[in-house]
Amino acid sequence: MSIREVIGKPLGKSIMKDVRRHQEKVMDQVRKHIGDIIANEDIITGDRKRKVRITVRALKDYYFRFAPPKTKAKDGSGKGPGSVAGDEPGEALFDAEFDLDELIDIALEDCGLPNLRQREAFEIEVPKGYRVKSIEKSGLWTLFDKRRTARAAISRITDFIVFLMKETGCTQEEAEIALILSKGDVQKTYQLLLKVKRGEITLPKKMLGKFFLSGDDYRFFELEEELEKVSNAAVYLLRDWSGSTDRYKYLIRMSSSWLSEAIRRLYRNVRIIFIGYENEPERVSENDFFARSASGGTVAYRAYELVQKLIKTETPLDFWDVFVYQFSDGDDFQISTAGLRMEELLKSGVNFVGYGEMTDRDTKSASGTLMTEFEQRFSLKIISGEGHKIYHSKNRPFRGMVFGDKKHLRILVTTFLPKELKEEV
Repeated sequence: MSIREVIGKPLGKSIMKDVRRHQEKVMDQVRKHIGDIIANEDIITGDRKRKVRITVRALKDYYFRFAPPKTKAKDGSGKGPGSVAGDEPGEALFDAEFDLDELIDIALEDCGLPNLRQREAFEIEVPKGYRVKSIEKSGLWTLFDKRRTARAAISRITDFIVFLMKETGCTQEEAEIALILSKGDVQKTYQLLLKVKRGEITLPKKMLGKFFLSGDDYRFFELEEELEKVSNAAVYLLRDWSGSTDRYKYLIRMSSSWLSEAIRRLYRNVRIIFIGYENEPERVSENDFFARSASGGTVAYRAYELVQKLIKTETPLDFWDVFVYQFSDGDDFQISTAGLRMEELLKSGVNFVGYGEMTDRDTKSASGTLMTEFEQRFSLKIISGEGHKIYHSKNRPFRGMVFGDKKHLRILVTTFLPKELKEEV
């Protein structure tokens, strides 16, 4: 129920201004804590129809109050009673209720997709539905237009009544009764009124009946199929299945879910391909992608080769926007080959590649991993944060991130879904 409905009368401009101010403050509080919201698995994997309550600070109204007595501030424990119940008012809080989709929109409002190709071949026409092309006097009865038919009949009958009144000198009521008696027949109505004028017959004072439709009154819808041009997006999700990544399954699931959700909101047709790998890559279902693990050696370059093969056979770049996201602990038996295959993938024309490396190691001292190989091969710029690192490429559609905690999920989502691909400093 809206505020207008609660109050029951229009709100003044000042009240509406306060309402908008309050809503803006609430949204500011939500945005401030959006990182914690993203880290909650129920947000992205829960029932989209349910509502979520978020506790936010209440908005304080402006008012005057007397200042407390001045005291000199000094360090020390003082002579007060210590940790006991106080009589000062606490901070007012309240629960704001949001639709789940609304929260997801807020979480993704700073995200976008870079490097989108605007070529004609990239757009495919798909049926959107049907729209009315024209109104015709004949057609299928399933497309019969009652409203326009009634209008046409009323217009015709009104014009005819005016003509009869002018030619026979009858009243409007007499013309209407004559039409009813003759069942809408124009010639019979005219002859009937002439007889009334000559005094040969008299008409009833009142008569209930209905007018009959003429063939020219009927109206039918003429429909045509409406097409729209849409782009397709293919998302390749790659996951290192080595046993050392098991403890990061939560982060992999959350990261993959947020990335997929964002792309689904920007494209009508999205295909998500799940690829897990150890020594050999394998295309799998979503459940297997997150659940499986292996103990063999990790070789990532074969997964990149599989991605390139699937792009050529299933999602060709002439018709698909292609995004590749990989999650690994960074350990690999063929690091230099992986770097070479990654370079080939980036040159193939994919829109974007995001590489997430999950580790508990100090990001400042990490070495000998896929990320360090990419850093050296692509001359990546590094931005260090609290417990994470972000890697940017100057001239390639690539971004990487080394992280190890769910508090970094918000940063990862915005890093892998940038509105523009530009080097950040």
